[in-house]
Amino acid sequence: MEQAERQKTLKAVLHYFYQDNTKSGSHCRYSLQYHLVWIPKYRRSFLVGEIAERLKQILKEIARDYRIRIIAMEVITRRRGTARSRSTGGSGYGRQSFRRCWRWSTGGRRR
Repeated sequence: MEQAERQKTLKAVLHYFYQDNTKSGSHCRYSLQYHLVWIPKYRRSFLVGEIAERLKQILKEIARDYRIRIIAMEVITRRRGTARSRSTGGSGYGRQSFRRCWRWSTGGRRR
């Protein structure tokens, strides 16, 4: 009786754990997730307005055709300022400011 109760509890826990996150094959359970990032050439901001909405619509249609679930989708149009130079005070997106902020970008050499 204890064995049957343990199996029932285990089955309930596994059902809760796997209910939305996994799919099953004949002898396995799996969860496959992708993170896609598109970066346009020269980081131009053209994925805005109608183009962004049409792109989202196309991706949703493809996902529906292939029975893929999209968890999140967003378009970010601004650059991240992680490589700004403190000394120049300018925009700081150039090669020199990147080298000042990230030592590994010069191949380990200091300039």
